[in-house]
Amino acid sequence: MNDAILPATCLPLLRSSYKNLTKSEQKIADYILQNPKAVIHMTISELAEAACSADATAFRFCHKLGFSGFQELKMALTM
Repeated sequence: MNDAILPATCLPLLRSSYKNLTKSEQKIADYILQNPKAVIHMTISELAEAACSADATAFRFCHKLGFSGFQELKMALTM
């Protein structure tokens, strides 16, 4: 994880980055913001499907926020 991103700032980071996301990435952000506890138990494919997006979009979304991947984003959501 990027050193500047602390786990406790995951949801605020999503909110502050929202305007810089593509429409597809915003769908993923919306789903995570509305269902953060459910996302912790999902695979990246399940998240993409729930957000009506593609797996690759979900992966790019994680990277755009500074995470190395979906698992790291999920870990940040748990803290």
